[in-house]
Amino acid sequence: MSPIRRRIPASIALAFVLGLGPGCSKDADPVDTQDTGTETSTPTTDTTDTDTTPTTTPTELPDPDSELWVDNVAGQPGATGAEDDPFPTIALALENLDGLTYIYVRDTGSSYEGACVWDSDVGIFGVDGRPVIDQYVTCDGRNVLLFSRGDDVRFDNFTVDASAFPGESVRALVFSGLPDAPMYRNVGNQIHGIGPGFGIPGRSLISSSLCYDCIFQNGSSTGAEEHGIYWTNHQDGSIIRNNTVSNADGACIQLNSDPETYDGGVGIEDGVMSGSLVENNVLIDCGTGNGGAALNLAGVHDSIFRNNLIYGTDFTGGIAQWDDGYSDWGDYGNFDFGCKDNQFLHNTIDCRDCDRHAMSFRNGSTGTVFQNNIVITDSRDALGVDVESDSGLQIDYNLYLDGTLFEDPDEDWIDPGEWQALGHDANAVFSSFDVIFSDASAGDYTLANGSPAIDAGADHGVLGDLGGDSRPAGAAPDIGAYEAQ
Repeated sequence: MSPIRRRIPASIALAFVLGLGPGCSKDADPVDTQDTGTETSTPTTDTTDTDTTPTTTPTELPDPDSELWVDNVAGQPGATGAEDDPFPTIALALENLDGLTYIYVRDTGSSYEGACVWDSDVGIFGVDGRPVIDQYVTCDGRNVLLFSRGDDVRFDNFTVDASAFPGESVRALVFSGLPDAPMYRNVGNQIHGIGPGFGIPGRSLISSSLCYDCIFQNGSSTGAEEHGIYWTNHQDGSIIRNNTVSNADGACIQLNSDPETYDGGVGIEDGVMSGSLVENNVLIDCGTGNGGAALNLAGVHDSIFRNNLIYGTDFTGGIAQWDDGYSDWGDYGNFDFGCKDNQFLHNTIDCRDCDRHAMSFRNGSTGTVFQNNIVITDSRDALGVDVESDSGLQIDYNLYLDGTLFEDPDEDWIDPGEWQALGHDANAVFSSFDVIFSDASAGDYTLANGSPAIDAGADHGVLGDLGGDSRPAGAAPDIGAYEAQ
């Protein structure tokens, strides 16, 4: 049997290399792999005191037990699914699975109907271009283009276009586990979701629920009627990396453990989402209608957020850590479900057009490491820490604009000197805006020659930047998502 690398174009096979070994489960520690652009991920270890993340050697895809082909122009209903006798639809291929099955869907220039995957050990790959799926199906009562409820399901190299269905709650991609039947190791790679855009309330474009060690990478989401990428309901070990998310009516990326569904410890619904890695994403114009921070986190623990870029001309806030309001309306005064022990390293947050904080610590969001980040604000304060979250914070080596204001636990806006007197940002850099970036007005947030961010960071063992270049390139790591070369 031909190995998978001979069937899938090299660009797809390379991008689809995973950082998860076959033995990972919902109880495993988070995977920490550092991408270097188009190259295979290189394992790294962060050196922050709060990091207990092990490294994992990336593994190539195994050879399948069977291979099926789909071509909606040449295929016939009575076909065998062979390369020279393809099925006309993905659904017909899914009726003929045999062990670990890879389904190759040809880009014919004609769009496809979506698919519901109920079985495990299935890979569906777009080949000969990038096929478009724009005809939705209904899976478990949901209108979707691609849907999975099996383990080890992989979708690779598709445009999933829901733009023709405003107000119909059509989702581009859904990983859908259940409390009594969670899912494991699903992957969306090079999936490009397109939604109807702002205006009519709908659903999140890319979503995952109760799916452990699941990945969305090298893709995009634009025009979501709610959140661009939405991970919800008690799933651990998630990886969201190398994506561009833009023009989301809600958050661009939201991780919400939904603490209101906490089951008291009798099952898997523990009200916490842990061990996530969110890196190398570009988030543009988030929260344009319904609001929500660009990166909105509730009940997220022991996770890493690095090399992300956030900017835009119409969005609500930068990064928010909270408990989805549970301590107010769910169990008043219970702050167990705030975000805890997360790391935010080398992110660039241009929040000049925000109407909320660039970074907030709320509802018992303690133990946060927030270092090597560029935080740009105008009329709003940069960082806000409430009294329940003011514990175990490591905030330092960040860059802010001259005269930046902060919010202290008493909800007062304070100046940089008062902020530093609280024990934060002893090694912070303060600068004018015009010397930091190459051309932020054009979306170019690489560092300008002589930028004060260069060599001004602390070493946390992050070996690459958002652009795929290695770091550090100088005497010390640069602050922000990009490393000057």
